[in-house]
Amino acid sequence: DTPYYTEMVQESYPLWRELEMRSGRHLLTLNGMIFFGHNGNELLRRNIELYQQSGLPYEVIPPSEAARRHPAMSIPDDALVCYTPFAGFLDAARCGDTHVAMAVNGGAEVLQECKVLNIDLSGEYPEVHTSEGKFRARRLIVAGGPWSGDLMGDLAIPLKVTRQQKCYFTCDRSKDHLPASLPVYADYETDYY
Repeated sequence: DTPYYTEMVQESYPLWRELEMRSGRHLLTLNGMIFFGHNGNELLRRNIELYQQSGLPYEVIPPSEAARRHPAMSIPDDALVCYTPFAGFLDAARCGDTHVAMAVNGGAEVLQECKVLNIDLSGEYPEVHTSEGKFRARRLIVAGGPWSGDLMGDLAIPLKVTRQQKCYFTCDRSKDHLPASLPVYADYETDYY
């Protein structure tokens, strides 16, 4: 619900498409997004304002129109519903595998199951102490995980790690549940996304 996040996402699309082209793998599916909640929901209101300010395409539609377009969805009759066509999802596992494969193809060495013990930022260059030795580089990118809170706490970097559980379900009306028929969605009342 901040302009920075929206801008960052928009700027990432060409980069994902470039990675798809270079790797020959499909990673990004733009199938739109519906977000909804009660008319007084503050987060929903702020997100609609963000779309208004950004100039990105969006439309506020009645719940009945959302149900007509996307029969698999069940939205309360009194909900405020917003649809944007310029949203979607990434195949996270394939993205991770693709980034690793492209890095290896570019000459990177990947250390599997290498435990990070400490990060030292006191010198001219960051130094990472691991179970496989010490590494120094001009720039350091930390990919967060469940271990990050303990490690990053000493670096005064605000970080809150939460578990995000993904679930997969089978359904009878599979055509209605394919990306072409069912956009990404967010229920702002239940935080179900």
